[in-house]
Amino acid sequence: MNEENMTELLSSGLKNDYNKETFTLKHKIDEQMFPCRFIKIVPLLSWGPSFNFSIWYVELSGIDDPDIVQPCLNWYSK
Repeated sequence: MNEENMTELLSSGLKNDYNKETFTLKHKIDEQMFPCRFIKIVPLLSWGPSFNFSIWYVELSGIDDPDIVQPCLNWYSK
Protein backbone atom coordinates (compact mmCIF):
# COMPACT_ATOMS: atom_id res chain seq x y z
CA MET A 1 0.00 0.00 0.00
CA ASN A 2 1.37 3.39 -0.96
CA GLU A 3 0.14 6.93 -1.62
CA GLU A 4 -0.20 6.28 -5.36
CA ASN A 5 -2.89 3.64 -5.00
CA MET A 6 -4.78 5.16 -2.08
CA THR A 7 -8.08 7.02 -2.46
CA GLU A 8 -9.17 9.64 0.07
CA LEU A 9 -12.54 8.51 1.41
CA LEU A 10 -13.21 11.41 3.77
CA SER A 11 -11.62 14.65 4.89
CA SER A 12 -13.31 15.78 8.07
CA GLY A 13 -12.84 16.42 11.75
CA LEU A 14 -14.33 15.32 15.04
CA LYS A 15 -16.10 17.48 17.59
CA ASN A 16 -14.56 17.69 21.04
CA ASP A 17 -17.48 16.11 22.90
CA TYR A 18 -18.89 12.73 23.95
CA ASN A 19 -21.58 12.41 21.25
CA LYS A 20 -21.40 9.70 18.59
CA GLU A 21 -20.43 10.85 15.13
CA THR A 22 -21.21 9.10 11.87
CA PHE A 23 -19.51 9.78 8.55
CA THR A 24 -20.39 8.55 5.10
CA LEU A 25 -17.25 7.45 3.25
CA LYS A 26 -16.68 7.88 -0.46
CA HIS A 27 -17.41 4.56 -2.15
CA LYS A 28 -17.70 5.38 -5.86
CA ILE A 29 -15.36 6.57 -8.60
CA ASP A 30 -17.17 7.85 -11.70
CA GLU A 31 -20.43 6.34 -10.36
CA GLN A 32 -18.79 2.90 -10.05
CA MET A 33 -18.48 1.31 -6.59
CA PHE A 34 -14.90 0.37 -5.78
CA PRO A 35 -13.66 -2.39 -3.45
CA CYS A 36 -11.99 -1.46 -0.17
CA ARG A 37 -10.29 -3.94 2.13
CA PHE A 38 -8.40 -1.58 4.44
CA ILE A 39 -8.79 2.01 5.57
CA LYS A 40 -6.14 4.26 7.03
CA ILE A 41 -7.17 6.82 9.65
CA VAL A 42 -4.78 9.77 9.86
CA PRO A 43 -5.30 12.18 12.77
CA LEU A 44 -4.50 15.69 11.57
CA LEU A 45 -4.73 17.94 14.61
CA SER A 46 -5.09 17.46 18.37
CA TRP A 47 -7.07 19.78 20.64
CA GLY A 48 -3.91 21.12 22.24
CA PRO A 49 -0.22 20.43 22.89
CA SER A 50 -0.98 18.42 26.05
CA PHE A 51 -3.47 16.09 24.31
CA ASN A 52 -2.68 12.81 22.57
CA PHE A 53 -4.73 11.26 19.81
CA SER A 54 -7.04 8.47 20.87
CA ILE A 55 -9.43 6.60 18.59
CA TRP A 56 -11.74 4.57 20.78
CA TYR A 57 -14.09 2.86 18.39
CA VAL A 58 -14.49 2.51 14.63
CA GLU A 59 -17.29 0.56 12.99
CA LEU A 60 -17.52 -0.04 9.25
CA SER A 61 -20.38 -1.53 7.33
CA GLY A 62 -20.38 -2.58 3.72
CA ILE A 63 -21.32 -5.18 1.15
CA ASP A 64 -19.66 -8.59 1.04
CA ASP A 65 -22.01 -10.33 -1.41
CA PRO A 66 -19.74 -11.89 -4.09
CA ASP A 67 -22.32 -11.17 -6.82
CA ILE A 68 -21.92 -7.45 -6.11
CA VAL A 69 -18.25 -7.33 -5.10
CA GLN A 70 -16.76 -9.37 -7.96
CA PRO A 71 -17.84 -6.99 -10.75
CA CYS A 72 -16.40 -4.11 -8.70
CA LEU A 73 -13.11 -5.97 -8.33
CA ASN A 74 -13.02 -6.69 -12.06
CA TRP A 75 -13.66 -3.01 -12.88
CA TYR A 76 -11.08 -1.77 -10.38
CA SER A 77 -8.41 -4.22 -11.60
CA LYS A 78 -8.53 -2.82 -15.15
